[in-house]
Amino acid sequence: MLRSRSRSGSVDFGQKNHHSSIFSKKLSASKLCRGDAIVAQIDASALKSVSNLSENHGVVALRQQMREMEEELRSSEVEKSRVLDELHEAKMRANAALSPKRADELMMELEKLKGTVAATRDELKTKDRKIECLEVELGKARKDEADKDTSLGRLMKELRDVRERESESSGRIQELEGEVERKRKSESRMADSFMAQNRQLDSAMFELEESKIEIASLHEKIDGLEDLCNQIEGEETRSLKSELLKAQEGEKRALLKAESLAEEMELLKKEWKFAVEGEDKSSQAMEDLAMALKEVATEANQAKEKLSLKEEQAKQETELQRNTADRLRAETEETLFAWNAKEIGFMSCIKRAEEERALAQIENHKLSESLKAAENMTRASREETYKLRDILKQAINESNAAKAAAGIARDENSLLKDCLAEKEEALHFITRENERLRISEAAAQEHVKQLKRMLTMASAEIKLDDKDQIGIVMFTDSIDDEERLHKKVTREFSFDLEDLKAEALKGSIFDTNAETPKSEARTPKATFFRLKAHSPDQDDAHKGGEDSGDHGHEDGESDKQHGHRRSKTMFQRVGGLLTIRKSFHRKEPSIDHQKTTPTQTHPPAHI
Repeated sequence: MLRSRSRSGSVDFGQKNHHSSIFSKKLSASKLCRGDAIVAQIDASALKSVSNLSENHGVVALRQQMREMEEELRSSEVEKSRVLDELHEAKMRANAALSPKRADELMMELEKLKGTVAATRDELKTKDRKIECLEVELGKARKDEADKDTSLGRLMKELRDVRERESESSGRIQELEGEVERKRKSESRMADSFMAQNRQLDSAMFELEESKIEIASLHEKIDGLEDLCNQIEGEETRSLKSELLKAQEGEKRALLKAESLAEEMELLKKEWKFAVEGEDKSSQAMEDLAMALKEVATEANQAKEKLSLKEEQAKQETELQRNTADRLRAETEETLFAWNAKEIGFMSCIKRAEEERALAQIENHKLSESLKAAENMTRASREETYKLRDILKQAINESNAAKAAAGIARDENSLLKDCLAEKEEALHFITRENERLRISEAAAQEHVKQLKRMLTMASAEIKLDDKDQIGIVMFTDSIDDEERLHKKVTREFSFDLEDLKAEALKGSIFDTNAETPKSEARTPKATFFRLKAHSPDQDDAHKGGEDSGDHGHEDGESDKQHGHRRSKTMFQRVGGLLTIRKSFHRKEPSIDHQKTTPTQTHPPAHI
């Protein structure tokens, strides 16, 4: 409201300035019509160009408001660019940290916000275009005012030229009057002849009549000028009346001069008698004067024609000036109305801009709130990422431990492969020995059969009783010897595979008997083949075999028990790892500022 009042006040002030400038123009025109000598000094101070109208307070206030609006628009654009940058950063953070669903939601929100920002930018661009159009119109109005100023200057120059011409004509009239006075003096001197004086009087009367005619024409001109001045301004009638009074005084003086001339005529009549004598002498002089008067008359006629032409030109110029003045008044009124309409448009644009600015501030507030929410989400995502990092660290440590265990297992597998290769070689050797022994057994059996045949053949020759007893003893002894030999061979070259497996897996992670702590290193012991061989000198070979069989059975049961224990320990280790992972997952966000020392399981040392 205050701005609107200030604008209205400035417009009224501009209108007052406009009226005052028109009044000063009217006064200057009236003074120019009078032909005063002070006009040249008053014109520079009294006349005001139309360009001063464009520099009134209303235009200055509008320019200031336009600048303020531009600054506000620039600040709003800077704020929007800053908000867009923050949104872009939040978008990048959200894309890097948040889940895909949340990221899609934020992307949709960001696209909506970008759409709103783009719409506001388009509106601001349209406003800028409107402002540029208004500035272009202001420039056009200023150009029109400058053209009007130039036209007024031209008219003023033409008026000055007319005044100078009038002053020249008045000087010429004064010169003619001086010549007339000189002629009168010459006529007074030439009182020799009455006829010459009568001629001089006639010429003087003729000149007086002409001067009267000229005075009447001047009166008509003055009346016309008075009409013009009355049409242009009603306030200059007093000055014109004073000029008329001066003209009337001049007429009275002319009448007094005419009376003085009549008196002189009477005096000349009295002196006529004296002038008759000088008639002959002055005849020649009169002829010369007649020639001079003719020349003066021709010059006067030419001057009259020039004056008439100048008067017509002045009338035409005055009419043009009147038309231009009317046109300028109409144009000024139209410009005032257009300016008022533009001011109203400016006010509406400013109000709309303020409303849009308020909406933009509300949108910026919403955007700041959404940014805060996005920052909170990013913080939560950071905390989750930190937790996930801790879990990943733990998993990496576990994977490192698993890699170490896998390396140990690979080494043990390589050892087992070496052991298996050795066992395969031993098996090949044993199979060869078995084949050789089978061949030897077959040969021994054939030899035994031959011996049996020999015994049967020998037994036929001996007596039945003795031979039967001896044959039974020999047969039983041979059978026992064969069985003993077979057992020796089997015992010498037989081995227990379970014992070999147990001995080969001793010290490894697959050893069921080994119970090592988590943090201590294990050194696998070297495994060797253990053959169950017995010397043939032992008497209780069969008993030892039975004892070894019983001991093998007991070792199998103990191996089963140790296998159960080993599986239990493995399950306990896996459960411990899972509990450690859960504990890391349940940790608070304070882990970001604390240096965590994850528990690392020492891998078993590899030999």
